[in-house]
Amino acid sequence: MKGKKIIFTILGLVCFVVFVVACLGMYTFNYLASLPGYSVDGNKCFEIDPRIGCD
Repeated sequence: MKGKKIIFTILGLVCFVVFVVACLGMYTFNYLASLPGYSVDGNKCFEIDPRIGCD
């Protein structure tokens, strides 16, 4: 009984960590995509054409 509780606790913690990392990744992606000098996919633009955004 005690072994099952430990396994479920570890699995729960792993799932929680994966969820937190995914949420932080989505937040970072949205933050970077909204900044000037970054494309809509969050990548840094080195050449910016004001008419179309990133080249």
